[in-house]
Amino acid sequence: MQMRSLALALFGVVGLVLHTVRGQDTSADSARAIEREILSRPDTDNEIVAKSREMILDRLRAGDIAKVAEVIAYLDHRFQSRQILPLWPVERFLLAYWTHQYTEILDPPLLDSLDTSVYRDQVLPPDDLLSRDLIDLSRSRRTVLRAAVLASDRSREEQAFLTIFLGYLLTERTFAAPDQPLNDAADEFLGQYPESRYAGFVRSRIRVVFREGEWGYGFDIGGGTALPGGALGDRISDGGSLTLGLDVARREAVGSVDIVGYFRLLFSLGSSVLAPFEYNGTWKRDLSLTTMVPEFSVGPVVVENRWIQVTPFAGVSGMLIAPPENERAKPGNDVSVNLFSATGGVNIDWKIARGNLVISSPFENAYWFVRTRISYTAPLSTPDPMFRGSVIAITLSVGGFGRPIARDL
Repeated sequence: MQMRSLALALFGVVGLVLHTVRGQDTSADSARAIEREILSRPDTDNEIVAKSREMILDRLRAGDIAKVAEVIAYLDHRFQSRQILPLWPVERFLLAYWTHQYTEILDPPLLDSLDTSVYRDQVLPPDDLLSRDLIDLSRSRRTVLRAAVLASDRSREEQAFLTIFLGYLLTERTFAAPDQPLNDAADEFLGQYPESRYAGFVRSRIRVVFREGEWGYGFDIGGGTALPGGALGDRISDGGSLTLGLDVARREAVGSVDIVGYFRLLFSLGSSVLAPFEYNGTWKRDLSLTTMVPEFSVGPVVVENRWIQVTPFAGVSGMLIAPPENERAKPGNDVSVNLFSATGGVNIDWKIARGNLVISSPFENAYWFVRTRISYTAPLSTPDPMFRGSVIAITLSVGGFGRPIARDL
């Protein structure tokens, strides 16, 4: 009885082992069948593009340029009417240099394809090694590629354009750091072929040169002192001053000289009447006075470098002398005088820092400055001899000046 139980247990273990092995064989067969089914399915368009790009790079490294041209022709044929972009425009243009298919480059409408925004509705190429390695290979073979262009049967104009366009494709640059040799080559091309059908592309895409605008704008705010002289100084004391200014400059307005126009408003504060006198009322001793001087003046820049700008100026101004409002409201203090005056002097701007003032454009050649200004103002005509004289104003202000910068196209 004991032997019979042992035999049954042994048969059970053997059966279990056989069932497990048979199950593993079935699972392996199923996996192999699924694998065959997957591998037998046709490649998707994306897979074809990825494999083709991989093959282009492999054949390029091996020097099999004929095969590269065949793969490109296959991609063009397969995807010519589909919303799939197998090659980036830069890749296509560089490959055209390798395969000597220069028509791919010389057709102006094709050059417009560099604007990648037109491809927003297409399936774009995969992020693989083709772009990076193609540029590296082209840089290492740049001399050979250029020699092939010059040995081609293209016209001199087309050869010249192909040469600078190759440099454009292979040069790392930004608007902030343009490539000067490439700019020089572009200038040479435009000088030789100003009416070329590629001239617009060279100006807008390849040549990156910036120039300052003719007009510049600035401002300043500061303070100082106002010193009356002559008969005017005998009746009015010295005072402090507050000045606000706006500069408008025109480059090369006269010959090669920059002309600056100044619009200013100066307030003289803290002065008073030194001795009483009569004019449209009684000006009492120690009566507080304010003087407002609106001014317009112009002058040429005579010195300008990285650190300093010196501009003499001459112009006209008004001069309103009166007590402040709180004093004029008191009985007997409602007095004032208006004088039309000539003014002249010099501005010395000490440039302290460069920066974007955002006055007229997000792209500016701009700087901050500390301005020392000395001006002499004298009435051109006076209603009474007692107002003859002058005012010397010495101010120190802080401001900024900038010129918009634009592409020179």
